[in-house]
Amino acid sequence: MVFIGNCVRVNGSISLTKDCCCYIDDDSSFGGVSLRIYEATNIIIGRDCMFSWSIWAGTCDYHPIMDINSNNRLNFSKSIYIGDHVWC
Repeated sequence: MVFIGNCVRVNGSISLTKDCCCYIDDDSSFGGVSLRIYEATNIIIGRDCMFSWSIWAGTCDYHPIMDINSNNRLNFSKSIYIGDHVWC
């Protein structure tokens, strides 16, 4: 699911899989951003945020790192939360 607030200008791309959410609050702008949301995580961006060019944000590492002894994954995906009035 993708939620885009009022007066938001997005230049770039948003890619997500099922069970993921992208929320962009009002009055935010993106000069050239790539948002990648995978593995049941979210990217939540607050109100009045500005993103410059060539910014990439992803919720997962595409190459799982496994513990050699237990074979358990070490680098789990996590959601990204960016508050209000943030400039990146």
